Amino acid sequence: RLVLARRQRLSFAQTFRGLRPFIALGVGVGASILLFLGPGWASLGPMIGEKRQLVLPNEATALGVSKLQSGSTQGLVAAVFYALVVVGLVVLVRSRRRFGLYTLTLVGGHAVGMVVLRPLNLHLPPQFTRYNLVVLPILLLWLAVALTLPWSRRGLLRAVQAVVAVIFLGALVLTSPFAQPAFRSSDFTHHKDFLGFYAPRARLEAGDISPFYLELASGARSGAVLEYPWHTSWRLSRTPYVVQQIHHQPVYVSPMQKMLWDPRIDFRKMVPGRPRDFLKSPARWLVVHPDYGSEEERIDGDHRSPKSGWKARGREWEWLEREGREMTTRLETLWGPPDYRDDDVVVWDLDRIRRRP
Repeated sequence: RLVLARRQRLSFAQTFRGLRPFIALGVGVGASILLFLGPGWASLGPMIGEKRQLVLPNEATALGVSKLQSGSTQGLVAAVFYALVVVGLVVLVRSRRRFGLYTLTLVGGHAVGMVVLRPLNLHLPPQFTRYNLVVLPILLLWLAVALTLPWSRRGLLRAVQAVVAVIFLGALVLTSPFAQPAFRSSDFTHHKDFLGFYAPRARLEAGDISPFYLELASGARSGAVLEYPWHTSWRLSRTPYVVQQIHHQPVYVSPMQKMLWDPRIDFRKMVPGRPRDFLKSPARWLVVHPDYGSEEERIDGDHRSPKSGWKARGREWEWLEREGREMTTRLETLWGPPDYRDDDVVVWDLDRIRRRP
């Protein structure tokens, strides 16, 4: 409003009269916020202080966020994305000044809030993206403007714009995670390591996994795999998706949290952790992990889930190992000796168990 008043050479009194509705709106909103926050400020204030981020965003944060917001695994395509976003903002301000400045104000206001509050883990790309998710539609609006509204009335520039739009959209599709066969074929695309496609996923060398999985990979064995135990905390359950990248067989998981065994929770790839449910599943092989931690510690190349995280989650570590050992003992009593065993896994052929009288 002030910019428009200056351009129209309005007097101070005229400018103030034009601003009165906005001032009244601001005062009303501010009073409402104070009325809402006031009663709880005694506890809210200290909590905000405790959750203020000490580590600020850096270059790695910017690169990761740019990939997440653009939807591309390549930094160059992400850079073009933001360049077009800026072009779109300029074009929008030039063509629809008030609306363009309004969208810029929304983004700027949110940015100021992030600077002032500095919420926890702001330096991590997924958290930064989550905190700023509310401004992503505006960025996409600016991008759409850059790709559709004419940059100039000159025919040559309009032709250049059309070529840029086609090339950029094609590059966006080809560099998206969905263009990767390993991404599309995985049963774990909801895993945070797949959602965080800005960084390489965890991996294992073939020599670091159980020979059973290598037999699946070579074709010596085949069939869907049911992994037990499985923990819903992503940091504690990377092994199933990592080994699937090697053996390429369908994978089901069986959680050790009994509340997830409720029949009302009917996920397609999740099986309750009971022997009778193992047999009802579509899986061919039941793979029990009595020493999950040792397998997880071999995983390399994933900075999002450092090995130290295992030690920090001692109860989960012990719980995983205990559940794996107890299930092994229970199944040996119920079904007899396993069809395969090594230091990492104990495997039963569920088809063989199903055929028994």
